[in-house]
Amino acid sequence: MSNERFEVYAGSWFVCSESKETWRVKSRESREPALERRWMFYYALGESLRISYRSQSLDLNAALRALSNPGWIKEDEGGPAKKVLGRHYRVAFKGLIDAYEGASKDKPFIHRNWFRAQATLGSISKHIASSWDLISDHGEDYVLPRVR
Repeated sequence: MSNERFEVYAGSWFVCSESKETWRVKSRESREPALERRWMFYYALGESLRISYRSQSLDLNAALRALSNPGWIKEDEGGPAKKVLGRHYRVAFKGLIDAYEGASKDKPFIHRNWFRAQATLGSISKHIASSWDLISDHGEDYVLPRVR
């Protein structure tokens, strides 16, 4: 594996590791059934990042590579990387909840099957993309800083 590929994976891992506690708190406080599975939140977070970077013609892999150095994790909650990730967390949570609520209106709806259905990931992506349409005027607020 190349050093660049390793840095992308390491940066992704650190982002997920850092976001785990935010997901845990939100899923307990809100009791939203859509937030039951951490892996679905990670997917939604990744989609928020991918859609944001793609729509601005920016290189997400380069941003993730910059996060492969875990020094940014020690910054306080108002630090540049954590502030941007916090914005993406909100988009991810909204996308998950909206997709779940939309699917739960269809009959018959079975909660556990929603997490397994092929259409679920596409639905989450569509909801995140529609959120992005609303916030795209502030796209620069969703770009991770170069922390290297």
